[in-house]
Amino acid sequence: VHNHDKYGVQAFKFQIAQRMGGDVDITPNRTETLIPLARQLLGPEVTLLADANGGYDTIERAKPIAQLLIDNNFTFFEEPYPFWEYDKAAALGAAMPGMPIALGEQEYRMDVWQRNVHAMDVWQPDVHYIGGVSRSLAVARMSMEAGARFVPHSPNPSFVAVFTLHIAAAVPNAFQFMEADAVNTRQPPDGKRFFTEGVLKIKDGKMKVPTGAGWGVALRSDWVDEASKRTSKMKSSPPPPAPSPPRPRD
Repeated sequence: VHNHDKYGVQAFKFQIAQRMGGDVDITPNRTETLIPLARQLLGPEVTLLADANGGYDTIERAKPIAQLLIDNNFTFFEEPYPFWEYDKAAALGAAMPGMPIALGEQEYRMDVWQRNVHAMDVWQPDVHYIGGVSRSLAVARMSMEAGARFVPHSPNPSFVAVFTLHIAAAVPNAFQFMEADAVNTRQPPDGKRFFTEGVLKIKDGKMKVPTGAGWGVALRSDWVDEASKRTSKMKSSPPPPAPSPPRPRD
């Protein structure tokens, strides 16, 4: 409610269930209380989303939660099962067609994306986990071909958010809301911890896509100076010996 009133935020995502919890809630009945309470406090016009972080194991537990989300007009149900359980997610989506299933934030294998189109109504690649902007855009193209919604995962105010702003601005089927700051819920950061300007500032519920050179941002020099620096080295093996020249025939 604070962020809605102060910053004009029009969409909120709530964690439900215990992360990878095996059908266990964070506290007893927290989820069943939170879902209708969020709608009651934030009103009928605000977009609400739910993320179980793989918290359910069985359709018997996940199905009533999906129905509760439908009853309270939530927009999607993210990661109901551990992320690799695509067939379970597909079964839940088939059983509850009124609740779109969102998946993909931890998936980096392009062949797995292609094989599991049937399981996802909302596609959520993370630009870092998946291996960069080009691969994110490849997933975006697949989502467009599947007629799905594209909602990149971007949980912290770093380059992840900067990359995601640019990607979302370029993709036609991107969700109108971008995930921002999944940790600090009272004072959304503006990016000045890392960047010279508040490029992630929220005003009237919106962020602007940076328009400067490159990605449109510059790292703070003092942050770079204080950052720990590590160098990875790989020992190279000596090249194999050259093959012996063929022996002349008699």
